[in-house]
Amino acid sequence: MYYWYLSFHSLIRWFVLVLPILAIAYCGWAYLQNKAFDRIANVLRSASSGFAKLQLLIGFLLYAESTLIRVFLQNPAAQISNLAVSFFSVLHFLGMTAAVVFITVGSSKAKKLDTAAEKHRAIWLWFGCAVILIIIFIPWPFSPLAQRPLIRF
Repeated sequence: MYYWYLSFHSLIRWFVLVLPILAIAYCGWAYLQNKAFDRIANVLRSASSGFAKLQLLIGFLLYAESTLIRVFLQNPAAQISNLAVSFFSVLHFLGMTAAVVFITVGSSKAKKLDTAAEKHRAIWLWFGCAVILIIIFIPWPFSPLAQRPLIRF
């Protein structure tokens, strides 16, 4: 079951990366054009939040099942110097959790704000911070922190 979760987690990351970028681009354009907060912006906001939360849930399941995490938790002081182990045990976990929190806060604020400009700005700011974290903490094949393939099957 672990490898199914891992493959799904690898696939869903593209939605978690692309949807907020689309939301940022659309809301930035709509803000500059003084457009209403329309159905497209709302769908991008909601889909970004939903996929991010699904990804976080799968990540938590992987974290609970991972042998890499078990090795780290047996002796954290000894394993913290191992970059790959410390990346997935601490950095990836905290960075991606923070990114999902930013997306959730931005989505919630955008729902509650009154004007379209405020909603667009909230998504632009909160989702922008989340995307920066996501880009930093994805284990890209070229990352100096930890390398993983772009898609696992």
